[in-house]
Amino acid sequence: MEDCVEFVENHTNKGKAVAIYKGYAYLKDVNLSEGKERYKCIHQSCNGYIWILNGWALTMKSGSKLGREHNHEVEPEKIEARKRLQAFKTVVKEQPNIKIGNLVSSTRDFEAIVTNAMPTIDNMKRMGRDLK
Repeated sequence: MEDCVEFVENHTNKGKAVAIYKGYAYLKDVNLSEGKERYKCIHQSCNGYIWILNGWALTMKSGSKLGREHNHEVEPEKIEARKRLQAFKTVVKEQPNIKIGNLVSSTRDFEAIVTNAMPTIDNMKRMGRDLK
């Protein structure tokens, strides 16, 4: 059995892409045989990882996934906040004349739990000015 994995470009501060699967974010770790890839959890202190083949997380016939379990809770709100923050940075870089205040408001206009996982309004404005 296989499950689809979402890939997000420029997810990390260093611009690396990540794989999102069941509320966890993974960075590419190593290429395995037959086109399989191993992705390690984005948290350095976590040993969780999954195996991916052609954009699908591999699972055994029993239903358990190939990989290792995480030592932390699922963080979908942090993943969504990071996606929105990276989209914010992309817009600022592509449209340098855009009004930062309006863009910050529209970026943070989301569920409170996601908004709480994002940087403060002042930090986002400073980030936007620095990116221009």
